[in-house]
Amino acid sequence: MALQPGETLVLYSDGVTETTNPQGEEFGIDRLVELLVFHRKRPLDELWEEVERELTRYSQSAVPSDDRTLVIIQRNANA
Repeated sequence: MALQPGETLVLYSDGVTETTNPQGEEFGIDRLVELLVFHRKRPLDELWEEVERELTRYSQSAVPSDDRTLVIIQRNANA
């Protein structure tokens, strides 16, 4: 299955969704999806930065407690 023009693929490690806030609650898949959908019109580098910014805000720490991998790929809409 190939990405269609304009489609975006997001790959992430559990370090993204398992980021915890000071109360021990995980960021979770639903919150990640909501964030990605909300910022979907942004350029990919800005989308990535928004996710990183929100994870830092959520955890209230600039230092991740787990390794994080986030890869965002988008097929050119004109392809």
